[in-house]
Amino acid sequence: MNKRASIRNYFLFFLIPCYYFTLYSEDVLTKKYEEFGKFKIPLTEVKTPYEQTSMEKAEEEIDAEIDFQTSRCKQERLLQYAELLNRFSKVEGLILLKNCRNASSKTIPQIEKNAKQKLFELSKFPKLEILNPDPNDTYLSEVLKELMITWNERVYIYSNFYHKHSLIWLGEEKEFSEEINRIVYADILPKRKLSLIKKIHDDLNSSNQSLYFQFLYSQTNPFSAITLLEENENTKMVLIGFLSQLAREDSVSIENKLKTKQLKECLERLPGDHPKFRMLMVYGFWQDYEIFIREIGSKELKELNSTLQFLKKNIFQSHHFLGRLDASLKSCHSVAKFLTNYE
Repeated sequence: MNKRASIRNYFLFFLIPCYYFTLYSEDVLTKKYEEFGKFKIPLTEVKTPYEQTSMEKAEEEIDAEIDFQTSRCKQERLLQYAELLNRFSKVEGLILLKNCRNASSKTIPQIEKNAKQKLFELSKFPKLEILNPDPNDTYLSEVLKELMITWNERVYIYSNFYHKHSLIWLGEEKEFSEEINRIVYADILPKRKLSLIKKIHDDLNSSNQSLYFQFLYSQTNPFSAITLLEENENTKMVLIGFLSQLAREDSVSIENKLKTKQLKECLERLPGDHPKFRMLMVYGFWQDYEIFIREIGSKELKELNSTLQFLKKNIFQSHHFLGRLDASLKSCHSVAKFLTNYE
């Protein structure tokens, strides 16, 4: 196993969340998930006051290691590349810092080149455009159609729920997309292909359920809040600040700026003290895209700033950004309508 895989697998061990499944019957969970699939209204069942939970260790450990390796890297350009990489993957940023520590004058240009290549690799989100290889196979067509619906829901809806410890930006969504494309266009026996497509569809659906139930029941939140009101107030503050900044971004189209304004206004109107409302329903959207509106640092280098601007243009004009923004806006409107009629 190479160094990158070793580090990644080590931290994946800490990423397995607890969803409190044992507290609820399977029938109740199934019904909750089916209701959300039908109405797409993200309400919460979380109980408050929250239990005091210990701080998660995975992020603390890797952040401490990044700080240590940063202090040992004396190459300003590599430090700034590491800062950009950290926004996509702390693991990749840490690997670059370790390479910087041991770099010689001869190896630095190649390390820079590799870092830039990795940035573009991590920022590129694979599209999923399924073309049925056999139009006469109606059963396969139906299976692929269902898979496409589930994939769209994952990328545009479920990814907006708060999911802690995103060490790799949209990593799981990318893995699913790449694996689906690999299977659909693989030159293998039709029966085997169908079996693999069904399997990955089941895996994707299970992953969607896990994200939904974490949002629905988990008391964990990024602010260590002990009440839903406190959590919602903190979430609203960061979301409103982010959307205000996003509306000023040159890389965001006029149409999308209008939508960010509409989302901001919708979130501002929602009552933070309502027992059925959890503003973390769109926190994942902020968590993933917030990384692109930060400044590089006090010692900006023109080349790296150009790289950042290129990345921002690609991201804010991408299908997944537009789709997730639309989904966040729809979620907010659906919750607002529900809460207005709630007794």
